[in-house]
Amino acid sequence: YKWVSANKGLVSLDQFPYVSGILGTSPTNHCDLTLLNRESRLSNVTIGYVQSHSSIALRTAIAQQPVVVFMDGSSPIFQNYHGGIINSPDCGNDTTHAMLAVGYGQRDGI
Repeated sequence: YKWVSANKGLVSLDQFPYVSGILGTSPTNHCDLTLLNRESRLSNVTIGYVQSHSSIALRTAIAQQPVVVFMDGSSPIFQNYHGGIINSPDCGNDTTHAMLAVGYGQRDGI
């Protein structure tokens, strides 16, 4: 939230596309900071807290706006992730990564 406030909001994916750090996946292999256009930033950002370990509270919040989610990315469950929904009690308890949740749904009843 502090970074978003200090930098006058967020930019859309169209304005600042994701670039992988893997060699050969983009022309420059790094972020092009000249693409940041401060006049067209998304600035309607609010801060709040969602009850932890509550899928209902998270779904309710995401229905209103994107939500920053913190997780333990050091677990082998995440390090070996290839796709789909992770449904495991072995996800870890340390906060090592942050993601932006922009939607939700179900797959195979999960």
